[in-house]
Amino acid sequence: MSLGFHVRRPLVCVLALGIGAAGFVLPVMSLPVFDRVPVAPTEQTIPLGEINDQGLIQSAVSMAAWTGAATVEPLGLGHSHSTHAVLDAPHENLSPAFATTTLDTDPFGLVAVTADSPLDLRTRVLVRVREDGMWSSWEQLDASEDRPDPNSLEAANARYGTEPLITGTADGVQMRMDTPNGVKPANARLVLLDNPVTNEDANLRGASEPIATAEASTTSAPMPSIVTRAQWGADESLRRGSTTYAPTIKAGFLHHTVTTNNYTPEEAAQQVRNLYAYFTKSLRYSDMAYNFIVDRFGRLYEGRAGGMDQAVVGGHTAGFNQDTFAVSALGNFQSASPAPEQLNTINDAVAQLFAWKLSLNHRDPNGTTPLVSDSSAGTSKYR
Repeated sequence: MSLGFHVRRPLVCVLALGIGAAGFVLPVMSLPVFDRVPVAPTEQTIPLGEINDQGLIQSAVSMAAWTGAATVEPLGLGHSHSTHAVLDAPHENLSPAFATTTLDTDPFGLVAVTADSPLDLRTRVLVRVREDGMWSSWEQLDASEDRPDPNSLEAANARYGTEPLITGTADGVQMRMDTPNGVKPANARLVLLDNPVTNEDANLRGASEPIATAEASTTSAPMPSIVTRAQWGADESLRRGSTTYAPTIKAGFLHHTVTTNNYTPEEAAQQVRNLYAYFTKSLRYSDMAYNFIVDRFGRLYEGRAGGMDQAVVGGHTAGFNQDTFAVSALGNFQSASPAPEQLNTINDAVAQLFAWKLSLNHRDPNGTTPLVSDSSAGTSKYR
C-alpha cells in the first residue's frame, strides 16, 4: 500500500488510479450491536481579549522555540520517494494578540481556540493544561485546515479554529496567540469540551472480530470491523444540515490529532466524542470532519454520518473534500514517537480500511490520481 505524507500535520495519503471492476461478493462486516444511550458533551467557552504580561513571560521560551515545521512519523506506510509540495508561510512579523494567566476551570478533555474570522496560517498558538495538579509543557496548535470546502454551505456557517489538543482530565488551562502584527481574530474564544467515560465504552474493548450481516457488497476487499456511531455514543442531535455525497471516491487522506499516545481503550471512545463535539458545537460544522477515526489499538470508528460505504463529502481537508475520504489517527506523531508495535497496529487497520474503501470505487491503492482545488477560494497550503 503506497501512502505518502506531507511533513506537517495532517498526515496525508493521496491515492488511487481508476482500474476495472473485477470484484466479488463479500459480506459487509460490523461490530456486534448493543444498545447505549448517546453521550452529551459539555462545553466551556472563555472569551479572549487581553494580553496578560505574566502569560507572555511564562510562554516566552516555548514561543521562541517554535519550529514552524514538524517532522511527522509516517506510520511506516510511506515510500521514501513519496513527496508532496507544502506551502509553508514564513513565521515573521508576529506579535502577541492574546495571552491569559493560568485559569481554573471545570474538568475538560479537549481544548482549542475558535474565532469568527479566519486564522492566518502564520498564527502561532501555545496551550498548556493542568492535570493532577501539574502543569504540562506548552503545546503548539496550528490553525486548522480540517475544514469544509470553500464556498460550500457548510463552510459558510462554520467558525474557524486551531487544531484541538486532546488531554486527559484537566482542570486548568493557559494560552497565548501570536498573529501577524498582533491582529486579533474576531470573537476569539478558548473552548473546553468534555464527556464522561461510560460503562459502554468498556464493551468496545474486546469487540474486534467482524461479523457478517445479511447485507452484502460487491468489492475486492473485505470491510474491516468498524465501531458505528451508535456504538461510540454519538449524540445525533448535534448534527445539522443534510449529508452531501460525491459521485465517487478517488483518494483518501490520513490525518492525526494532537493528543497523548497513552490513553486507555475506554478513553478512546471518549476522545472520539470530544472531537465530534468540537466540530459540531464549537466550529459549527454539520458533522464530524473525518469519515473515519482510528485509535492506537487499531480500532476503527465511523465518523461523518451518511453510510460508511458511500462517497460522503467530509470537512477534513479544505479544498480537497470532493471525491475523497479521510481517517484521523488518535495520537501524536510529531513531537512523540509511538512504539513500533503501536504504529504497526494502526498501519494494519488503516491499510484494511483503504483497501476496502478504494476497492468499492474500483481504485488501485497503489496508484495515483490528480486532485484539483480552487486555490483562489481556499487557504490550503497543499497543492
